[in-house]
Amino acid sequence: MTKSRLERKFQKILLYYNIKPPLKGCDKMYGRPDFVLKKKKCVIFIDGAFFHTSHDNHKKLDSKSPLLASIKKQIIRDKEITHHYENLGWRILRFTEDDLRSCPEYVKNAYLLAL
Repeated sequence: MTKSRLERKFQKILLYYNIKPPLKGCDKMYGRPDFVLKKKKCVIFIDGAFFHTSHDNHKKLDSKSPLLASIKKQIIRDKEITHHYENLGWRILRFTEDDLRSCPEYVKNAYLLAL
């Protein structure tokens, strides 16, 4: 599985703090998590800011825009995926592009708490 730029950035943050990063996700699991720690029952999602969060640039889009509708559906789907894993007793870590860029220590600490 090819890793995205954000997934590689996540792994680099962990390596910077001398933490062995997870290697891969699982395309067969619900929601296709970017990384899976099966023994710890933890899934990790690395989300792009524009399509997975309420972003300032969304205000510039027409309220009837198909792109805006698609973004809203994705945000709802992200919540469904989170509830699915919570109901199974799994931990869910969701990091956004902004987290990786501006808060690498938060990313490290959240990851360590999940272990």
